[in-house]
This record gives sequence, C-alpha cells and structure tokens, in this order.
Amino acid sequence: FSDFVQSIDTIDEDEVNRRLAWHRGALVFKGDALADVIQEVSRYTKTKIIISDPAIRDLKVGGYFKTGETAAMLQALEANFGVSVKRVGTDLVYLSQSDTE
Repeated sequence: FSDFVQSIDTIDEDEVNRRLAWHRGALVFKGDALADVIQEVSRYTKTKIIISDPAIRDLKVGGYFKTGETAAMLQALEANFGVSVKRVGTDLVYLSQSDTE
C-alpha cells in the first residue's frame, strides 16, 4: 500500500461552463478581478492592455464577452465599471479609474 493521498475537488456545472466558454468563442466573468480579466482577454488580442492605476486591479468585473472583440469589452468597462480607457495608437490601451466616479 502507498501512503500517497490525492484529493479531488468538485466544480459545479455553472463554473465548468464558465471556464469552458472560450471553446464557444466567449469569455464569461462573474466577479473576477480586473487584473485577471485583462490577463485572460489578452490571450485573444494583439492589443496590449495595461492597468496603469493599481487602485482598479481588484475591481470586480462580470460579463459575457466574445473572444477577439476587445473594443466591446473596453466599452463595457467604461460604461459599466467606472474605468477610463485611454487608447494610444491601435495596439496599446491604458486603464485607470474614471474621473467621474
């Protein structure tokens, strides 16, 4: 007999569907930190997205975004999450807290 013990975690069906949404061309976030959202979104775009304001790194973000539709995701951040989006050219974006918050 072996002294090796392996634990198994279970994940509910909603969480499995959320994690596998990219297979269907979608990214689904449910209260994820903005830093994690940007890390995931960055896998599907050549646009470099930089969070220039550390105060918003942990901002909780939720939503359904199509992979590759970075502009729509950035618009949603501006409209719904109090994030200011500063575009520098076509391939660089800086995110900070909106002045209107």
